[in-house]
Amino acid sequence: MFKLANLVLIFGLLASCAKVPLADPANDSEVKTFLPLPDKAVVYIYRDSSILGSAFTIPVYVDNAPVAEFGMGCFVRVELVPGIHKLGSVGGSDANVLLNSFAGRVYFVREFIGFGGVYLSKLVDESEGRACVSKCKLVRAVTSQ
Repeated sequence: MFKLANLVLIFGLLASCAKVPLADPANDSEVKTFLPLPDKAVVYIYRDSSILGSAFTIPVYVDNAPVAEFGMGCFVRVELVPGIHKLGSVGGSDANVLLNSFAGRVYFVREFIGFGGVYLSKLVDESEGRACVSKCKLVRAVTSQ
């Protein structure tokens, strides 16, 4: 029984991004160059493979507009006009990050589900963000920002 439970868990982890529409693989490779834009802020919002909440998708918003929905191991790249933006999921204040963004900069925001099924968002440094996004798959954005 233990082996069966492990197989089900592994299959669920591998298939989690399949629950959401993925972008073209060529686009995935292109945006993983992490190039900044001179007139916009670039934000990578991602969900790594944390075991907590692995069976659920996370809706992601920028300035209260839906951007994407994530399974585990997924990310989206958003280009924003410089200024203050609210990034994250539905829920309380911990579900969002207020980002004062600047043109020519690249930012990384991690989305995850905490204990009790609470959606959480966290601004992470560039080295951690690049490493995590490199392992994730690009999802198709719901809307353009």
